[in-house]
Amino acid sequence: MSDEAMVITLVSSVISGILATAITLYVSYKNEQLRIKKDLVDDIFGYRYQISGKYKGDKSGINRALNRVPIVFNKHAKVLSAYDNLHNVSIAVLDPMAKAEKMDDALVSLYKEMCIAAKLEVNNWNDSRIKNTFTVL
Repeated sequence: MSDEAMVITLVSSVISGILATAITLYVSYKNEQLRIKKDLVDDIFGYRYQISGKYKGDKSGINRALNRVPIVFNKHAKVLSAYDNLHNVSIAVLDPMAKAEKMDDALVSLYKEMCIAAKLEVNNWNDSRIKNTFTVL
């Protein structure tokens, strides 16, 4: 084997190894970001019962999960818009009846946008599937 062929083989081996490593790291990063989004959506759906009017206990679980939304979904404008809308409704609407209805709508919008951003299939869900929660007494 000539020196030139050996150098070409060596250089191509190094380049292919570096390229394979870079692609693997990128795919792993994207998968990890998606997993973090799915975990947060899972937490928020798991704590939905704390938002229901029937629940009178500690609400720190849902509050902690909702407060993580801007960090985890920082590159998703629709999620952030739905999050801001939920926050605005929670502080701006004073009438309890109007607030409950607007909060429900804002929460459903936020849940749907988070699911879409986390690549969870929710197209066939109606709003009641999102709003209804189980509380076993």
